[in-house]
Amino acid sequence: MHLLTVIRDTASTAVTAVPYEDFDEAHRALMSHVIADDLYLHADWPIPVNVAKFTLVNVDDRDELTRRPRVVGTATIAPFIGGAIESAPYCARNAQRWITDHEATWYQGSERDCGARFPLALMHAAQAEARNLFTAGTCYAQAAQLAGVSHDEARPHQRTFDRLRHVAISLARTKPNLSADELATEVSSHLGADITEHQTAGLIWWVALLIWGVHAP
Repeated sequence: MHLLTVIRDTASTAVTAVPYEDFDEAHRALMSHVIADDLYLHADWPIPVNVAKFTLVNVDDRDELTRRPRVVGTATIAPFIGGAIESAPYCARNAQRWITDHEATWYQGSERDCGARFPLALMHAAQAEARNLFTAGTCYAQAAQLAGVSHDEARPHQRTFDRLRHVAISLARTKPNLSADELATEVSSHLGADITEHQTAGLIWWVALLIWGVHAP
């Protein structure tokens, strides 16, 4: 889901916010709005693209001093994250339970076994990350998926993954029998104010996998 928000600089500032199925549908709706009012768009694309920002310009209405086209509003298209996420301790318990449930697959399973391909691939990636063979955060998307995080949720900054990998390796060596509550507390204590609840859930799962990966044979 993506949310299109249009703010028009009228006598009484008008704000409309409408959710759409995806970015393309939201962008088509914005273009329809622009064409209907005979406006032009100036796009401001961030890197990485997460929230698309636009300036609405009326070329027929120029500023009296600069003679430049007048800006008559702004628009944004951003991921629309709906629904609540599980609490941090609950996420930690689920992550640890998932790992326990799939350890037999790791030790005895094969990719040819029914339902084994995904857990084996994820656990191999977690092991490699825990040993600094892969870039930190390589298997975050899969961990976030297991945590129930929306695909539209922004990915944390790379420095967050680099920092938390050191934390995970340290915890695996100093606190090998970490409880779910302790895991949730440890991860949360190393996160910045810019990290959302959804990102926290994904990061807890990811750290749990890396802790397991440190000692995985």
